[in-house]
Amino acid sequence: MIPAIMAFLLILGAALYAFFTMWIYNGLGGLKGSDPQSEENLPEVTVIVPARNEDHNLEETLESLAAQDYPPEKFQVVMVDDRSSDQTPGIIVRFTKKYDNFLRVEIENLTPKISPKKNAIEWGIAASTGKIILTTDADCVHSPKWIRSMVSCFKPDTGMVAGLTLFEPEDESFFHKLHSLDYISHSFVGAGAIGKSSALNCTGANLAYRYEAYMELEGFGNKADMVSGDDEFLLQRMVNSRKWKAAFALGEDSIVRSLPPETVKGIIDQRLRWGSKGLFYPSKIIRLAIGIFIFLLILMLSPVLIFTELLPFWVFILAILLKLCADLMVMKRGFRIFDLEFHYLRFLSLFVIHPLIIVLSAVGGHFFPFNWKGQRFRSKV
Repeated sequence: MIPAIMAFLLILGAALYAFFTMWIYNGLGGLKGSDPQSEENLPEVTVIVPARNEDHNLEETLESLAAQDYPPEKFQVVMVDDRSSDQTPGIIVRFTKKYDNFLRVEIENLTPKISPKKNAIEWGIAASTGKIILTTDADCVHSPKWIRSMVSCFKPDTGMVAGLTLFEPEDESFFHKLHSLDYISHSFVGAGAIGKSSALNCTGANLAYRYEAYMELEGFGNKADMVSGDDEFLLQRMVNSRKWKAAFALGEDSIVRSLPPETVKGIIDQRLRWGSKGLFYPSKIIRLAIGIFIFLLILMLSPVLIFTELLPFWVFILAILLKLCADLMVMKRGFRIFDLEFHYLRFLSLFVIHPLIIVLSAVGGHFFPFNWKGQRFRSKV
């Protein structure tokens, strides 16, 4: 009886996973390019850079923003110093003196009932003058046409534009390359959902939205106290508002490059932070996530279940092949769309450990605290 139940659950889960993955695959194929805008029609833009103790990364980030080919009189960079105790304030001051369109905002104390990252963004938006808000991180590097490429994706009914962020580790170890590939896979899921006029996830390191839309939604709303999710919760609420649509930027110029955590502990903390918001998604996403979670959990436990004769071996092979084909199709399409180099060895290596990563981060994010920017958190502040 138990083997039959386990076989049924695994086959059902594999079918759900394959259906969802093909939905993402079709969504990636539905992404549309953008049209260049004339110089006189370029909107005013504010780039917000929250920074807390980022003196080892911030200068390169700001240099890449200063080198933008967007008209300087039409964009400002708001650097939000979030209680830094290193040389970050000095770097920010130096850039404000060098560039007229660079502005410093200083946060001295935490605001109750709002996460530090969202609080920093809100302070930045309060000081903004642009009709379009771009957010990025203080460890990112941008192409000279980054602002222009993101802005070109906005149509009259577009409320938000998400972009691809790549991890480029200083340590070129195989482990870090796998972590970078895993990060890309999450972006492909978000891009595919947007291609289907839906909303799942995006990254605040490469995000743009209308100031008007942000204010209509009353900012981060009832998710302000979530430590993570300054990006995807806003995306989901914007798309679900029915007034605004989302787009995903294509092309090399829209890609942002960032540094991943340097240590295994840092990567674990990052994954726990991402997993900490899973149960706070809209109910339809939670139902989908639970189904996929059960499938990956059974898949992860399959060697033990097969050894104890609780799962037929052929069912395991069928599920593995379904997942392999679905994952490969999505990843290959994503890499082709963004003109990235695909490595089969890295893909297969990540494929083997993927169920373990998802299951542990999803469970751990809701039961264990994590460190972020020198502070210790759980799901909410």
